[in-house]
Amino acid sequence: MEQTIAAIATGSGEGGIGILRISGPRSLEIVKPMFKPRRLGAWDNPVSHQLILGECYDREQLLDQVMAVYMKGPHSFTGEDVVEIHCHGGYFVQERILDALIRGGAVPAQPGEFSRRAFLNGKLDLIQAESIIDVIQSTSDRGLALAAQHLQGGLSEEINELGDRLLTLIAHLEATLDFPEDEIDVLPEEDLTRTVEEIRDQLRDLTASYHQGKLVREGIRTVIAGKPNVGKSSLLNSLLRENRAIVTEIPGTTRDTIEELLNMDGMLLRIIDTAGIRDTEDAVERIGVDKSRASIEEADLVILLLDSTTGITPEDRDIERYLQDSGKPYFRVWNKQDLTPVPPEAGEIAISAREKHGFERLSAMIRTKVQLQEHHISRRTVTRKRHFMLLNQATEHLDAYLAGLEDGLPADFLSIDLRSAWEEVNQITGKHLTEDLFDRIFSEFCIGK
Repeated sequence: MEQTIAAIATGSGEGGIGILRISGPRSLEIVKPMFKPRRLGAWDNPVSHQLILGECYDREQLLDQVMAVYMKGPHSFTGEDVVEIHCHGGYFVQERILDALIRGGAVPAQPGEFSRRAFLNGKLDLIQAESIIDVIQSTSDRGLALAAQHLQGGLSEEINELGDRLLTLIAHLEATLDFPEDEIDVLPEEDLTRTVEEIRDQLRDLTASYHQGKLVREGIRTVIAGKPNVGKSSLLNSLLRENRAIVTEIPGTTRDTIEELLNMDGMLLRIIDTAGIRDTEDAVERIGVDKSRASIEEADLVILLLDSTTGITPEDRDIERYLQDSGKPYFRVWNKQDLTPVPPEAGEIAISAREKHGFERLSAMIRTKVQLQEHHISRRTVTRKRHFMLLNQATEHLDAYLAGLEDGLPADFLSIDLRSAWEEVNQITGKHLTEDLFDRIFSEFCIGK
């Protein structure tokens, strides 16, 4: 990390303010020739973390009036010397300033390179680094709150505590193997077993939280299914409050799936409008029907939309049997209540997509069916599949340890399972991390972060 890197840190497009970030040992040296402060001498020996007004030049050409701030390492995001230039948010002016920085000796930053340096310099762990992506990409209040809590170290604290407890057990167990003739305090077997069981139960609790966390972070994949012309596209348009899908009286209008994000009463839905499911000779429509079935296979929840004006038809029953065979959670919703009111049976919802009636009960039913429970979501809720898989693997190692203990396996074999569990847990925060996984995680970041 001897190179000094630079990048535009704000999003593309025009805006009121644009920020360029420079990090590395030559940050101040590179910026000095191109920044002329209004207050004479203010940039000769700048005070850390103090914004200074001035002009930015590319050689002799004035580029913009800017604010510059120097953040002396290690008290910066990356832990290195950092300079930020706050200019006007036009694309061209930011590119001109970046070009000048590169000619001055900076190297263009790779995606996620600032966060990578922060991780390598101990400014944040891997959970916190990943939560930066989640904060940037969050699309709901709950998702943002959970990502912010992870960024503050809420989940890291619990993972680190579990890792420390496992390391203590490993130290006790391996000390008795390495120094059998020395007088070493050894944990009684029942205490060792009880502690391992406690850690395993904590791991299981964290693993179980992934269902809730995944729904909050990624959204609930909600498929609107039904026969043609029941109002699936009308329901999508009404929920989105825009004409996203084409609506006509002709059955089979929708030939492909349409997916949109929807924040519904604090829930993030990935709502998917599908082609009507029916037997058809139309080759194009048949492709749409196949895509509808594929969407159902990947869904967290399916809304089976029915037509109040026709009642249950053989096509409806075929679709419902397919849903039952798939094992996906679903519920019935009767549409077109403004035309022919049909009293729904217990557990069913009646709506009018056209008049936007009944959506409150629809929202409540979605929350119930996917078991999204706000009181189960906390700072320790797991939201990423990587964490989920590592927690599962660590739990399996502890199960193997307890089974081996019961079978009377020697301590050196048991120690392998404890150490494997410890390594899996430490991969979550990045204390044990392979280079390829490290590169893959930080490649998710945008340039400038």
